[in-house]
Amino acid sequence: GATTIRSKVKSVPDDVWVQCDYPQCLKWRKLPKGTNQASLPDIWYCTMHPDKRVRALGHDFPEEEYDAEEEVVVQETKEIKRKYEEDQRAKREAKRQRAEAQRKAELEVAAAKEQALEVERDQIQQEREKLALLEQSLHAKYRNMGANGTGASAGAAADVTVPQNVSPQPQPQAFLHFTAGQGVPAAQGRA
Repeated sequence: GATTIRSKVKSVPDDVWVQCDYPQCLKWRKLPKGTNQASLPDIWYCTMHPDKRVRALGHDFPEEEYDAEEEVVVQETKEIKRKYEEDQRAKREAKRQRAEAQRKAELEVAAAKEQALEVERDQIQQEREKLALLEQSLHAKYRNMGANGTGASAGAAADVTVPQNVSPQPQPQAFLHFTAGQGVPAAQGRA
């Protein structure tokens, strides 16, 4: 499990080896555990070693033997670390993909709602336009009746054409009340 991986990683850290750049030395030096390899300068000498014993003797300090058995353990540890990090990356990627899929689904739902709302707005606008045409038609009939001096009759009210599928929701602010045989009435406000 993850606990075993962490304990192995902590117990066998990676070793950092550096070669002295002094031409008469060129010895390999093992640096202390936890040394950040990225912090090392491009040109490095034995006198720069963090251990004061090595620093004091400089190039005369004996080169450490390379332990092949330790290298095997280090390589195994690196492989365990690599697999663990790969697993963590895969988990993060799966989580990112789930979040992205959820966000995409939410955007699709929002787009569908927006589209439905736009269709509804268009229908309301069409209803308003039909009502405006009906109102214009009624006013024109009313003016024509008044101009002819004939007054309103049952037949005059029947001549008004009402568009099909007009919703009763949006209504004009005033309405006309016609009674057969009583002439042209005045417009009355809605209560």
